[in-house]
Amino acid sequence: MKKNRSNLAKIFYILIVVAVLAIAGWFMVKPYLIRIKTPNISSNFNGKAQVSENVVIPITIDTKDATINAAEVYLKFNNQELKVISVSKENSFFKLWITDEPKFSNEKAEISFAGGLPTPGFKGKGVIGSVTVTPLKKGLLYIEYDSKTRVLLNDGVGTAVSLRLEPIKIKVQ
Repeated sequence: MKKNRSNLAKIFYILIVVAVLAIAGWFMVKPYLIRIKTPNISSNFNGKAQVSENVVIPITIDTKDATINAAEVYLKFNNQELKVISVSKENSFFKLWITDEPKFSNEKAEISFAGGLPTPGFKGKGVIGSVTVTPLKKGLLYIEYDSKTRVLLNDGVGTAVSLRLEPIKIKVQ
């Protein structure tokens, strides 16, 4: 009888160890699984421009499998290399704008879009807005996303979702 209890205790112990390892493994693998379907904000700009030429750069999102209802997109740039001419919400899938209009400041080297839309929200690929810039010098120039950039799910509580943010590269000849 003692031997059976001893064997049962060993089996129980092994099952607990396996369960703990499985749970720990899940938490280690889960971020990689989620990252595969992480929404990304980027631009489908072709990347080439001339000095002093106005260039329109669309700011786009691919929500992957997520349904969103709001986003705040903050961009930064080197104002010694680029000058923002305008920002536009034309062709955007957003219907509501938190600050009425997207805005920019060449002095602060900042651009922002903050918009949303009612339920059922948005899922897929779409345009958030666009930025018109003029390169001031030759070389590889960047417009980068600030870490404040966020997208909110259409889940009833506006859960922020992790994002993949791809800098916009402009090759100026």
